[in-house]
Amino acid sequence: MSAMKCLSACFAALFMTLSAGSGWAEANPATNAPGATVTLSPHELRLSWGWLYAHDKQLVGTTLSTAELALFQKGFFNGVQNLPAPYDIPKAYDQLLELAQSRRPNGAAPPTSAPAAPAARTFLNLTTNQLVEAWGWTAGHDLHADKFKLNQAEYQEITQGAVAAIQGKPPVLAVPELSAAVEQYQSDLNIRVVLAEARKRQSENQQLFASLKKNTNVCQLASGLCYQILRQGHGPHPTPNQRVRVSYIGRLVSGKIFEQTLSGPVDVDLTKVMRGWSEGLPFINPGGKLRLYIPPELAYGRNGTPTIPPDSTLIFDIDLLAYGDAEELSHPTGPAAN
Repeated sequence: MSAMKCLSACFAALFMTLSAGSGWAEANPATNAPGATVTLSPHELRLSWGWLYAHDKQLVGTTLSTAELALFQKGFFNGVQNLPAPYDIPKAYDQLLELAQSRRPNGAAPPTSAPAAPAARTFLNLTTNQLVEAWGWTAGHDLHADKFKLNQAEYQEITQGAVAAIQGKPPVLAVPELSAAVEQYQSDLNIRVVLAEARKRQSENQQLFASLKKNTNVCQLASGLCYQILRQGHGPHPTPNQRVRVSYIGRLVSGKIFEQTLSGPVDVDLTKVMRGWSEGLPFINPGGKLRLYIPPELAYGRNGTPTIPPDSTLIFDIDLLAYGDAEELSHPTGPAAN
């Protein structure tokens, strides 16, 4: 387990009040009529998100001075946005653990599940104020809310909700109903992020293929596949039902490499790879090199892979070294069929 994960688990229990004016709407779930349907606004949902986080982590009751609260707030707000940590937190592990133990309410012992400290460390000697800021950053970072790409005002609302729970203010709904509402909100946020990323990739794809149409060195097939011969080879061309021996690099439109042959050439069965490969490789012969621009529908489409986002255009630079029938080449690898 990494030092940062250790800290996230150990010091989440140090959460405390961030400010007196949280903006939390006072409410008592007991006043809600049985069976009544309550619709929460996005503002209330973000407040509730923070409230549940503090509630679930049992963060109520830790003590900080007024000055320390301001430092904690600064650290938490940066952490929830995944901004850089104020200090090298793993190097302050022992100090932070001591602070966690000393500030817990009623002298309670830390959780028995707290992970052990990292084996090999160097140490910092932070002041209490510096530790409090680092502690706030760790607690905010542990929320992992940056993936939802909210704005600063929305991250502040999450922080205010956590403050309300720590101050003992009641939630706007009973906890089970509140949890369901927040989970649905997070699901909706995730869909929003996915759709926004898909629209961005679609725009990038359109711009790329529009530019390729103007490039006289690039050929485009009716299927949408584009290819460019980078180096001519010699001899006959392979067919789509053969195996090829290749070296290659695969990139996204952004230029990020997602796959490459690092340990030497690989043998690929063209009947078992993505359509873009089986259509493109026959355009070169042994010793040749080409670049394939494979649209999503000829690659992994809307499914994507763990390393390739859905609806991604893939760009491959491929060196063809040899080809043959199944008995001539073996050990098929390379990009899988979609």
